[in-house]
Amino acid sequence: MAEAEILKAELAEFVCGANDVIELKLVRDVNDIFDDTKIFRPEFTHQLFGQK
Repeated sequence: MAEAEILKAELAEFVCGANDVIELKLVRDVNDIFDDTKIFRPEFTHQLFGQK
């Protein structure tokens, strides 16, 4: 069990909130692929990843 806590502490620097790192883009036209103004961040991601 101690090993799990050590590993958790070592990896803690790589943990971040999903709302801060996920960007979505709705592509309706081929030109939208390269249009960065179409990018948005979701307000809620807990439906995908849970509350933790």
